[in-house]
Amino acid sequence: MKLNFELLDTFVEENSRRQGARARLTFGPLMVWFRIAGRMMNGVPGLTIDIADVEVEEGERRKGAFRSLLSHIEPLAKKHGIAVYVQSITNDHVITELQRRGYQFSIDGIGSDAWLSPTLIKSHELDKSDSPSP
Repeated sequence: MKLNFELLDTFVEENSRRQGARARLTFGPLMVWFRIAGRMMNGVPGLTIDIADVEVEEGERRKGAFRSLLSHIEPLAKKHGIAVYVQSITNDHVITELQRRGYQFSIDGIGSDAWLSPTLIKSHELDKSDSPSP
């Protein structure tokens, strides 16, 4: 699924060094809360771009919207030297996708959190699932 992430680019460009910056952004069928935060990840402090409260319109789920977001945000985060942090994951499909992409996890009673440091972010090329449907 191909989505326009210009609003996310602008948010990160303007706030990548400002802890506490928040935005609720919508990209087609996808609505996401983002935050720039300082976090401890495996005992090491660092800045993160947090992804939280992801909603995908019913009927548009499992069509690649979240994968498209990850493919866009990972190189954007790497460019700014910050980690991608996905908060309170309760969806098994999301956990599987994050594991496949090399994210590290911490688990608590509510759900899992996962992060990918800028040094581990690969240059992901668009795969067939990120391409627009015919």
